[in-house]
Amino acid sequence: MSDPTHETPAASKAAEPDPANGVENPTNGVAVDAPVDWKALVPRLPCKPDGPPPAEMTIGQAAEYLGKSPIYILKLVKKGELPCRTVKKRRRIPRIALEAHKEKLYQQARIALSEMTQWSQDMGLYDDEFPQ
Repeated sequence: MSDPTHETPAASKAAEPDPANGVENPTNGVAVDAPVDWKALVPRLPCKPDGPPPAEMTIGQAAEYLGKSPIYILKLVKKGELPCRTVKKRRRIPRIALEAHKEKLYQQARIALSEMTQWSQDMGLYDDEFPQ
């Protein structure tokens, strides 16, 4: 006689998801099936997770590195704002130039934020007393 409340190891093994069909992933307490080839769905990074970014990057890698679109990067290259060299019809952009551009974008955003803060202060939006 078998006790229905006691599971055998074979029964518990049968409850596990089949690797051919997917991987069970609990999300917020709900089991979600994920495809086995989930690694193929993860976007490729321009650098290894355990190392520095490459010294030179393609247009696509540079776009990922800056968080911009490849078209944006291509426009910067064509305007001469980002230097590049061509290797077999592919452009390579130095990481140092990308880091400098990233810093330039950061400084522009910082200046714009300072200006917006100043305008808000001038308009009285930061006063301790609010109009009623």
